[in-house]
Amino acid sequence: VTTMDKLAPRAHFGALMEDLAASGCVFVFESSASESDLTAGSLEILVRLPHALQIPDTRLTRDKSEALKLQLSKVVQKLSSKLDWNGVEWQASSGGSKSSKKPKRGSNGSGESSPESLALSLHERSGNAVESWALATSVRIAARGNPDPLQLPVYINPPCSGTLRMPSDSPVLGVPLLAEATLTNCTSQDCTWVWQSCATTDKKSSGPCDWQDVGQGSLFAPGASEEGKLLRVCCQPPFPGNCVYSSPSKQPVGIAPSDDWRWTALAARPVSPDFRLATYNVLADAYASTKSAMEGMFSYCSPDVLAPARRRQLVLRDLLKLDADLFGLQEVDSGQLAALAPLKALGWDHVYCRKAGKAADGCALFWRRSRFQLEEPPSDLRLGGCLEASPFLERTVLDAVLGHEQTRDVLAAVTTIAQIVCLRDLAVGQKLLVGNTHLFYHPNANHIRLLQIKMLATELYRRANSAEEPCAIILLGDLNARKGNFGPSDIGRPPQAAYRLIRDGVILPDDVDWEHSSWRPDEWRGQGGTPQKQVHASDRCTCCKDAGRIELYGVCPLCDGLGLTAWAASWNGAESRTDLLRLEVRLEVPLVDPNEHIEVTNFTADFQECLDYTLLDARVFKASRCIDPPSLAELQRETALPSTVFPSDHIPVVVEVTYQKAVGAGSGRLW
Repeated sequence: VTTMDKLAPRAHFGALMEDLAASGCVFVFESSASESDLTAGSLEILVRLPHALQIPDTRLTRDKSEALKLQLSKVVQKLSSKLDWNGVEWQASSGGSKSSKKPKRGSNGSGESSPESLALSLHERSGNAVESWALATSVRIAARGNPDPLQLPVYINPPCSGTLRMPSDSPVLGVPLLAEATLTNCTSQDCTWVWQSCATTDKKSSGPCDWQDVGQGSLFAPGASEEGKLLRVCCQPPFPGNCVYSSPSKQPVGIAPSDDWRWTALAARPVSPDFRLATYNVLADAYASTKSAMEGMFSYCSPDVLAPARRRQLVLRDLLKLDADLFGLQEVDSGQLAALAPLKALGWDHVYCRKAGKAADGCALFWRRSRFQLEEPPSDLRLGGCLEASPFLERTVLDAVLGHEQTRDVLAAVTTIAQIVCLRDLAVGQKLLVGNTHLFYHPNANHIRLLQIKMLATELYRRANSAEEPCAIILLGDLNARKGNFGPSDIGRPPQAAYRLIRDGVILPDDVDWEHSSWRPDEWRGQGGTPQKQVHASDRCTCCKDAGRIELYGVCPLCDGLGLTAWAASWNGAESRTDLLRLEVRLEVPLVDPNEHIEVTNFTADFQECLDYTLLDARVFKASRCIDPPSLAELQRETALPSTVFPSDHIPVVVEVTYQKAVGAGSGRLW
């Protein structure tokens, strides 16, 4: 990330490009035929005439197998159409100024001249005529009435820059931006990248924007001198490639939050072999910036807080401040993933997987290249869908689930995925099997999350045990399973079963969370069912206040539109019901939550609980340092999250991890 005052190499290069624009040229791009295409491929021919003639570029695409004579005749037809070339002058006058004689519209009113007015031929460097574009170094264009032909240089498959977009429409001070362009016949490293700023932010101003060079390189972090200014980026491929500018950022460079207090504890990096681990639900735009979200769930947030472009930059800033060696993200959509592109240039690799179905978000796992190395191709696990041949549940559990209609239907419909990535810790040689997931969200689905965490843990255990060398397990994610009663929901209820399975290692058939197993959404069932929730009759739904519906949203997702009083009445007697799924579920691998001190990670106006976890293989790891979360006062400073300081409705969960015993480098074995 650099800034600079002078760009002498680019100035020299720009002069070359100006000369090329002034004199004209011909670009020829070759494309090969695809396997399904029976043709020989195609040629795209671009003729750029001298700037003084003020004629737009001429483009045409021809089949490679077409005779050269026919290709040139088509170029002539293009150049002849609508313009009269008779007597056109190519050269500058003796006084050094460009000729004022230009092609003009034909006198017959058609706007065309006869193709016979022009003649094209290809030539090699020595001046001899050739019959192939591959051998040509120039094209000669002869116009009737002009004894001196125009000679244009030919460039075959020149470097070319296509689409170039501004990485963010709302840049933030100190947050890096990575420019990316659609490049042909060159790479990003081959190109010259220049960043520019402009102090003109008044869109009504009629004056031109005075763009000033402020940095070079594809990676750039706006500094204090760019505050309040618009940004754009320029990509210049190697000669004779065309220079392309992005559109300016829609917003000027904004200031970053004043939140040094958030990062004080993370200033000191862990000493190897310890490493820093984190998980973070970054809040997908689909759940934050819609009209229903802004007027409902996040009505306490200003529009600026929920604006996607700035929020994405602040998420990237959070991750850079966290500086974790390994971290899992949830609710990552395509826009957020693009905003995280600088992480690769700054030392992290990643894998990404979208949820199943039509969901717009998914999970991403990042690791520092200098510390971890990808050992095997990553895989994605569907924690739902068709379960008939599922290898992720024991036969007895699978048969019971398949035999229970409501649970089977819900699992078939959920879109939950989990990532499984095998890494090697380069500091000690240990193999790690890392899972990252975001479990099903619905408040009635405690039993579904229990089965999902069981499926994921079983698969991690199976893979770890079948590996040629022992693998330690780490599980990251938003489990949507609270471990306490911090907020107003689920008063008097124990921690949810998915968390207790981690904590206790077993869930028994009489567990209270099996009471939810007769639940099934209307769109997933053929007939009515009874929602399950044990509450006090005097309680009110924290989401809809017992109104049953949320304005601009619809039926309340927490109480299914019944209000908690009616919901509780419909549930009475669930202990004796025979239509509930009841199983004993055990956890094969001992996992430990090193952040038991964290009470809340998801903090909105109506819901506050701990849902996000960094779970460690208790046989291998232990926490070397736990990081305290923000205080309740900071979370409540702007009512709830998101806020001007926190870009998501979740906070990141961080822990520094060490190995249980010393390991020789490269041994690949801990026990």
